[in-house]
Formats: sequence, C-alpha cells, structure tokens
Amino acid sequence: PMQVINELYQNAVLKVDLKSIARHQSQFAKALRSGKIRITSPYGTDISFLIGNRNIIVQNGDASAKRMRNKAAFLEREVEIPVGAVRVAPIEESVNGKIVYPFSAWNARSLQNATIYIENGKIISVSALKGSEHIIAELDGAPPESKYFREFALGFNPFLDMKKTKSWIGYYGYGSGVVRLGLGNNSELGGKVTGNYFRWRDLLTDCTITINGTVWVKNGVFIK
Repeated sequence: PMQVINELYQNAVLKVDLKSIARHQSQFAKALRSGKIRITSPYGTDISFLIGNRNIIVQNGDASAKRMRNKAAFLEREVEIPVGAVRVAPIEESVNGKIVYPFSAWNARSLQNATIYIENGKIISVSALKGSEHIIAELDGAPPESKYFREFALGFNPFLDMKKTKSWIGYYGYGSGVVRLGLGNNSELGGKVTGNYFRWRDLLTDCTITINGTVWVKNGVFIK
C-alpha cells in the first residue's frame, strides 16, 4: 500500500543516523582500496575486481559547497535523498567472473537465471534458463559499451533493507546489503567507458562480499 511505502521512505530520510552511515561507508570505502573485491551469491554470481585509485562515490547526504566545488566525477556532486549507496567504477580490465540474475528483463522479455560471463571487463558470453537469445538481442542491438561492466554499488541505509521492505527493493538498492552490478557507460562515475547505454537497475539482495578475504556482507547482511 502506498501509505506503507511513504512511511518507509519518510523514516529512511528523517530517522536515519547520518553520522553512523557516513562512518560505516568511510570504513568500507577505505577497505575497497586495499585489494581484490569478490562478490558471490547463492544463485551463482561470482565476480571479482580491483578499484585502485578510482573515485568512490559515497552517498552520505553531504551537499556542502565544498563537496560541490571539487573536481570529482559528476555523480560525486549529485547528492541523493535518501542516503545510502557507495558506488564505484572498477578498473575495467580487472573485472572477471559471472553475474547471475535470478529474475531480470532483457530485450523486453522476462528471464530466469540470466547469466553474463565477463573477462577483463567485457562480456564474452551469456546464458539463461531459457531465452538467452533475448540477452544477445539486447546487447547486439545496443551500442558497443553495452558489453562492458559499468559499476558496483552497495547500499547502507538500514531503513531500506530487505527486512523492512520484504517483497520489494527500496530506492534503487540503497538499502543495507543490496548490491547493484551495472553495465555500460561509467564515465559519470569516473570510469573509461563512454556512450549512451546504461543498465544500472539490476539489483541483488543475497550477495556475499569479501575484500582481501575479509567478509563484509554475507547473504545480503552486513557482518562488519
């Protein structure tokens, strides 16, 4: 019901502890620079990458003039409410593995277990439980940048986590423990992939995230 959704979003904006989220985001962002990030899921996602010195976009509600005037990537200067996401465009050549989407849409068709295989930042093959031709049709009908990994994002807002929303994913994956893995143009994040194709709304709610072997998120829940 809309009134339930409205109340949830109001809480995510008005009751959230901004300092606590900012502190947690800062710790995670620091860890991201320390080595290899690996993301796995029960459905079969298993992808890893490095971010090096890439810009890390921290959505912590800071819309100060100081932040707006810096020379960071465009999305670093776009402050969203509710707060919650940490976003980064990994070093393209470091991205390897596969992403499995339990449910997703490709070429305007709904698919189960759509899987893309990525090598050195680029899609090399695809599969699905049924209908993999629709993944191929979308990618072949799109500009070349559609075949490149775009970004990794992780949500931190506890008022938008799946324990509260249950049957739906709040605000583009800004809820605690929700993972976004996108394809296409990542220049607005500070990456090298340009163009007009953006696929950034694929969200996973049951991922495990490790950094240099240290587990931060397990099955969609923060443990660090």
